Amino acid sequence: MLDQRLFKVSSRMKSYCSILFVIVLVVWNSAPSVRCDSARSLPQAPSLPQAPAPTKPPVFPIVTPTPKPPGFKYSFSGARLDTTQIIDSIPGKDVVQGEYSISVEYPPVDPLPIRTQFDLVDSSGGVQKTWTRIESLSKPGSKIFTQTFLYSLSLPPSDRLPIENYRMRITTDFYEDPKKPSPDEPVIEIKIPTIQTYTNDQDILQTSGLLHFSDIETSLESVSSWSYTSPTLRINGQTLWDLGASSISVPLTDIRCQRNETTLDLSVTSGAAFFDAPSDPYAPMDSLWSYRCRSGSLTSLGATAVVSVGLPGRLSYRERAGSAITFSEGFLSLGAKKLTQNMQLYSTNIVDANPLTWSDESLGFLVHCDGFVFDYREGFKLTNPQMEYRFAPQFNAGVGPGERPSNCAFLYDDYSFNGDAVIRPNGLQANLESFSIDYQSSFPKASVNIDEITLALNNGQIDAS
Repeated sequence: MLDQRLFKVSSRMKSYCSILFVIVLVVWNSAPSVRCDSARSLPQAPSLPQAPAPTKPPVFPIVTPTPKPPGFKYSFSGARLDTTQIIDSIPGKDVVQGEYSISVEYPPVDPLPIRTQFDLVDSSGGVQKTWTRIESLSKPGSKIFTQTFLYSLSLPPSDRLPIENYRMRITTDFYEDPKKPSPDEPVIEIKIPTIQTYTNDQDILQTSGLLHFSDIETSLESVSSWSYTSPTLRINGQTLWDLGASSISVPLTDIRCQRNETTLDLSVTSGAAFFDAPSDPYAPMDSLWSYRCRSGSLTSLGATAVVSVGLPGRLSYRERAGSAITFSEGFLSLGAKKLTQNMQLYSTNIVDANPLTWSDESLGFLVHCDGFVFDYREGFKLTNPQMEYRFAPQFNAGVGPGERPSNCAFLYDDYSFNGDAVIRPNGLQANLESFSIDYQSSFPKASVNIDEITLALNNGQIDAS
């Protein structure tokens, strides 16, 4: 037991000694050398030259430049001329129109007032018309923006633009309000450059809008296309014919005309514009008669149409020279006739030499004529009118065997027209007379003699009064 304890103590002592030896060795190696004798020193090992320390590149301070405030800039970013025709008779077409855009960076004030000048420049560089207006460059909340402006500039016919090629020159500069600021308001000096641009080219036609077909005046409604080779202008579109009581729109196809350089009116020189009456039949303003118009056309000679006149009720006619034995009613053709501004017949004396026979349901006789003269202010004046009783045979009463009496014998053709026989809108108007008639009445049966009979026809009927 004791031996075991002694063994443990011995082992521990060995461990302590080993640790103490290591500590002494470390201290000895780290301690400076000690001179043992002042006269004698231990030899020193030769010292090695030290390597120079590496050189570092120079370090310069980073200087951040102070940002300058952005400067004001502006320029045109586009400009356009849209107008090709200036027509006073068409609403909205009596102006020069287009648009332009300005790009802006950092305007000095918001809004920035500018003055814009518009010069309409012809093909030789001459200025034909100038306009000026005041505008503002502004877009709240934005310092960089593009602003687009529309322009619509009035150009009355008195300015008289030649028919040629144009472009718009647009110039913009700063507008300084002529009103002086009050003493309390700061004065801000603003200097901005003048900028200028040109639009595209356009051929421009200017006209009053009046288009004349000889004595017929119309007003242009639209011009879909046009071309000009001096002195002839060719147009396509639509024109309005004012008839007084109504109006009609007439299409224009390849109409050739010339422009009056004083009034800017257009006068047709060739081509035809075709039209229909506003109704069928059509009664012009303040007219006694109504007409049916066919194949109507407007030309350099005016307005023409194949015109038929509406006849009074109960009245019909047939051509004596023809083979037809039936009567026509409703309309009587006058042929192709010239018309006035309100689509009335141009002539008041239309002569027709075609022999006709007239029949009225209210009369017991026919009326033959060698033609007529038509005056729309009155009616058809029959040429050489003759009466023919159409029911009983014609004979003289009391003459020989075969006598055939008739109570209508007073209508035998001993009658003649006294004065004119005229067909008016209400019917035939005429006076008939006979100097002496003898006839045998059937009921009561008697011999009758009548001297100097006069009959008046009013509105196609015998006037009993």
